[in-house]
Amino acid sequence: MPQSAIRHNVIALLLDADYTVRPDTNTWSLLNGGRPFTKAEQAAAESVTPQEIEVLVALSNRKVAAELERGDFVEALGAFLMRYWAQLPAGAILGDAVAIMTKDGYDEFEHLLGLVCIDEG
Repeated sequence: MPQSAIRHNVIALLLDADYTVRPDTNTWSLLNGGRPFTKAEQAAAESVTPQEIEVLVALSNRKVAAELERGDFVEALGAFLMRYWAQLPAGAILGDAVAIMTKDGYDEFEHLLGLVCIDEG
């Protein structure tokens, strides 16, 4: 393999890795689902190159930044909704809050909701 070749499958595997060695398989696992790595996946992960590590670090940093930003949006959405829930009786649901929103309020709600529900895929 040329030194400059980046194996995207290895990067994707490592981005979804739980690096705790499983005692039952002596491999890492996938974060999404918890499935242990196959022996081939473990070997590929352990053969990561310095160039692939650079890509992995850059992507991991972007993922962390996006999660922090999403947390800010979640907080902003919660604060926005509390303004409406404060006007409603106990036991109110989201639909009750939406029902009393102005058009501008609803537009802001949709905007914040869209930011919180970003699809990373």
